[in-house]
Amino acid sequence: MTESIDQYQQRIAAIDWMRGIVMILMALDHASGFFNDGRIFADSVLLYENGSIFANDQFLTRWVTHICAPTFVFLTGVSIAISHAQRLRQGISQTIIDRELWVRGVFIAMLDICVLSLASGKLVLQVYCMP
Repeated sequence: MTESIDQYQQRIAAIDWMRGIVMILMALDHASGFFNDGRIFADSVLLYENGSIFANDQFLTRWVTHICAPTFVFLTGVSIAISHAQRLRQGISQTIIDRELWVRGVFIAMLDICVLSLASGKLVLQVYCMP
């Protein structure tokens, strides 16, 4: 019995490697705000002013690290799929699994609205970084 449980609890090295690489890239992105005084935080195409200078190193850092958010979302989906398959093998019903996912999602959304919106003084419905 112990062998069958251990078989399902093994880590998938590729997922761990991907998570580690993305965390390093995200740490680079967040740390660049501290070691680069001239960094532009609002580097959106909507906020770009014609003629403004955007340094090459800033551009390349932001360009490389823009892969992080989609990768985090992808890894979240992979983790949910693996967890879902394991819970089904354990005999947990589909209804219970769905309910727990909905509760977690609503909790995270409400936490985002309540905490970040109150801290910033405006409604925030996304990942937010204060400059």
